[in-house]
Parts: sequence; C-alpha cells; structure tokens
Amino acid sequence: MITNSADDSFGYEIKIGIEKDIVENLFLMSEIKYRFIRDNKLDKYSVVERNLSVVSVLAGIMLAKL
Repeated sequence: MITNSADDSFGYEIKIGIEKDIVENLFLMSEIKYRFIRDNKLDKYSVVERNLSVVSVLAGIMLAKL
C-alpha cells in the first residue's frame, strides 16, 4: 500500500495594484498578481515534486461605502 504525506511545501504571492478615484466613493482599480506554489510529496518509492505558477490580472470599478 502506498501512502502519501506532505514532506515539503512552499509558496509566495506578489501583487501590485492601483486605485484611481473617478468620483466620490467610486474607484477605478487594477491589479496584477503572481503566485508560485511548490509541493513535494513523499510516497513509498519516490518524491513527487509539483510546481504551480499563476499570473492573474484584475480590473474593475469599486464602490466604497462609508
């Protein structure tokens, strides 16, 4: 029987964004985000390494409620 257990995991996220007020309580916003996740699994016979790398872009209008 092969059982999996997490041996080593690591991840980080970097993001940058801007907000610009259009009128009072209404903002135009934009954000770019980079996320990296590394996960090593140890099974009975070997170590399986998985890497996930994602870039996200977000843009929209935000309403600020006071």
